[in-house]
Amino acid sequence: MPKPRGTVAVEATATATSMSSTRARKDPLRRIGNGNAVAGGLDMTRVGILSDRELAFFQRLAYTGSQAAEQQQRDARAQEEERRRALSKARAAGWTDTIEARHDQFLQAQQDAKEAAEARQKVLDELYAKQLEEQHNAVVARRDLEQLKDDPRGRHLHSMQMLHNALTARKEQVAYKQMLKREEEAQNANDQREFQLQLWGDQAEELHKKLRARQRNVEEKNANLETVLYQIDRRQREREDQKQDRKHVEQEAAEERAEQQEEEAQRRARELENGAYNKAHSRPSLTKSQKLQTRVAESVKDEAALRAEEEKVDSIKRWVMERQKKKQAAFDERKEVGLQRYSEEGKQENLPKYRTQDVFEQKGQSFLQKLYDSNARQEEKNREYRLEMEQQRREMEEQKAAEARGDDVGSGDGANESSRRRTAAPSAAGFLTKAEEKAYVEEMRRYPEQLRAKEAAEAAARRAEALRIEHIQKLQAAEKREKERRAVEARREEFQQQQAQQEADDMRYRAYIDSVVPADMDPVLYRKAIQLH
Repeated sequence: MPKPRGTVAVEATATATSMSSTRARKDPLRRIGNGNAVAGGLDMTRVGILSDRELAFFQRLAYTGSQAAEQQQRDARAQEEERRRALSKARAAGWTDTIEARHDQFLQAQQDAKEAAEARQKVLDELYAKQLEEQHNAVVARRDLEQLKDDPRGRHLHSMQMLHNALTARKEQVAYKQMLKREEEAQNANDQREFQLQLWGDQAEELHKKLRARQRNVEEKNANLETVLYQIDRRQREREDQKQDRKHVEQEAAEERAEQQEEEAQRRARELENGAYNKAHSRPSLTKSQKLQTRVAESVKDEAALRAEEEKVDSIKRWVMERQKKKQAAFDERKEVGLQRYSEEGKQENLPKYRTQDVFEQKGQSFLQKLYDSNARQEEKNREYRLEMEQQRREMEEQKAAEARGDDVGSGDGANESSRRRTAAPSAAGFLTKAEEKAYVEEMRRYPEQLRAKEAAEAAARRAEALRIEHIQKLQAAEKREKERRAVEARREEFQQQQAQQEADDMRYRAYIDSVVPADMDPVLYRKAIQLH
């Protein structure tokens, strides 16, 4: 049965009174709980417990109107938390059985194990790299040794080694024969003492020994003969290889000559085709003054010019063909002596002679002479043209004077009518008006002067161009000589460098030969073995 409310309240009050009357003893070391407060006589019914969150809420309510106070409160709380955290860390710094300490120990153990594994792996990698390097060096050494063995300069070395081995074997055979001979003599002495007892047996044994000695001699001679035959066969193979190389070079030279001949034939066909096309389509342009000439004189002049042009083209073609033939002959000649000149071009007495400038100046002079001849021909044509124009001008003046005389005679009653008819009809020279005819006459008077001025300007321009071309050609010739000189110097330096490299390589190869040949080799064989070329 539940108790009434008043009863519960009375019991609670009695309990609180009894609790307050029972006081605990104060403990200065107690930091948690309300024991010290109860021992101090504090009424616990008036005590409330707030969490940090509730306390912060009440503080925010208290400082709602002041943001500076709120910020100060937050800073103070953050400082307090930082201080407590630092104190906690300082207190637990030396502890080894905490979760953080165990975690740190675990991480440190992992790091130590990782570093140890990396150190072991590094040592293994270094050992492996060293092993690979040693293997590579061994492979390189074997390759170099094989190259030294296969070097053509060692042909005398191989031959002398074989000959030395053959001589050594021969000496051993001679020593062995001498030993056999001594043994045979000793045996013969013993057999002589026992001749009376073993006459037939001794004779048979002696014959058997002689047969064995002859057999050994035959075998030794056969072995020496096989060695000599091998050397002869090897030298024959080397000569065959040299012949094949020479045939290959000659075949390539023949192919090159055939290609050049084919190119020459194609070029000649193109030139012939171009010449035929030019000949078929050549048509001299007609000027204003040439239209006044007669058709017969124009045809004769054109035919003469065409024949001259054809002769010029034919002469140029002949000159080109002769030059190509000379170049081909010179190329063949240079091809034959090319190898000999290449081997001797490093000598002082075989250096190229600088004769290019003389030939070049001669060609330049002939070129200028051609220009001058062309100018002279052009001036002669212009003079003839001026004479023709002067003749036409005189004829036109005579026609004009005749027309003027005709106007005076025909003056009278019908003068205006006749003048109107002459104005409407073209004149004898082909003009419709006197003003047009007069303008044309004035133009014809000024035309020779204009033509002379134009010809003088063209001649001056041609002379300037010829001088400029001559200057450029001289500069090109000088540059060509300088390039040839530099090329000769470069070839000389390259030849010297090649000789130095060859001498250094020969010294290294002689060192290799010294390390390979036996110490007891005959001096004659040694001198033959160290011959590299």
